[in-house]
Amino acid sequence: MSVAALGVDTGLSITTLAAREGGGIERVSVLTRPQTGTAENALMIRAVRHGVRSALWSLGELTVVATERLVFGRGSSLGAHLSLEWAVVEGALEALRLAAERVPDPEALRLVICRPAPTQLKKFVTGRGDTRKSEVGRFIERRWPQAPEQEDEAEAYALLKLAQCRREFELGEVTRDDAGDWTQFQVDLAARDLWSERKDGNLETLTITGADALELAAEFRAACTEGREVGR
Repeated sequence: MSVAALGVDTGLSITTLAAREGGGIERVSVLTRPQTGTAENALMIRAVRHGVRSALWSLGELTVVATERLVFGRGSSLGAHLSLEWAVVEGALEALRLAAERVPDPEALRLVICRPAPTQLKKFVTGRGDTRKSEVGRFIERRWPQAPEQEDEAEAYALLKLAQCRREFELGEVTRDDAGDWTQFQVDLAARDLWSERKDGNLETLTITGADALELAAEFRAACTEGREVGR
């Protein structure tokens, strides 16, 4: 069964992944930073990249990944957390490339990566972007009783639900007029960049096909062979 949606709550100590397969089976896994005494952040970043790639072990017609966007921070901590975000993207693109190599029509595979801001994720869960973080868990428990109780796991589960909602909208299973099991504000937020011409407040997304992933990988290999930068 292919993986339909993935939510990733990144953290240098603990990163949690919540995945949903096409058949509705949901799984939550936790990555913990290695305690080696050296290069622990670098090892965690590598683990996240590998973990995302492994979680997306089988991609179908459309897979959506959601991970929260960093909007504040400073110093080395900011750099490490941004690297975690990029590790999620890299892992997802690598999974797409591997899947594209196994199918006759790579163009038929689509990957959407959504990066909601913290206020957007809060609004998706609670209906308000200014909800206190300490209260978000209570809303998650009320809206999805099957969600894990632990805070990091619950947040990854909420990201999974945002990814699932986005996927159902793109497949036409829900619309802004018929939200199905979602609320209208959830559908509006998860797909705003698809219907709204306003740039401010839209969800940051990246959409790439299997053919795109293969082309990008080929360009990267050529650039490395020729000793130039990709895109030059």
